[in-house]
Amino acid sequence: MLADSVHDYTWGRRERFNPGVSETDRAQKERHTSLENGSAIAIDGPVASGKTTVGRKLAHRLEYRFLDTGGMYRAVTVVALNENLDLGDQDALSRLTEEMPIEIVASPDGDRLIANNIDVTDRLR
Repeated sequence: MLADSVHDYTWGRRERFNPGVSETDRAQKERHTSLENGSAIAIDGPVASGKTTVGRKLAHRLEYRFLDTGGMYRAVTVVALNENLDLGDQDALSRLTEEMPIEIVASPDGDRLIANNIDVTDRLR
């Protein structure tokens, strides 16, 4: 079921759903009228709802850099498993997240996620 309205808290107003206006047109209008340098857009939603797909497409359309924070969380799990940490040990996981270097490196095939000096990109999904 589609909602009959969209709450757009980022822009501080409520807009009615209008199928006659494409999201592309709206995004481009907002880009030119509302987004400033240093702006960030966050997407929240349930598991497997398409957040990453929408985020990548929106970032591409707006010429923004996409930061996959979900991938960063999964990278912590990959490194913890590689180091045989007990996933139930919150203190050990907390120390790992504080000490583990994470880098996002641009490549011709897209960004690569380097965690603890290991490219974990292909192990995240």
